[in-house]
Amino acid sequence: MAGAFRQIALLVSQMREWAKAHNVKSKDLAEMLGISPQGTTEIFKGRNQPTGEQVLVMLELMKARR
Repeated sequence: MAGAFRQIALLVSQMREWAKAHNVKSKDLAEMLGISPQGTTEIFKGRNQPTGEQVLVMLELMKARR
């Protein structure tokens, strides 16, 4: 189980870097993920975990817009 949490933490870190590199604003990223900007902040700060659906969206965004 700990391995899964590490993988999610790595994905979230990569998503943060991807958003920064592509100049994606927090508000826009939140909209893409279907959550509020505060929800995005909570995930990036590690206070909440992304849902399975949000993980899939993150992976698709990073794959589509390299």
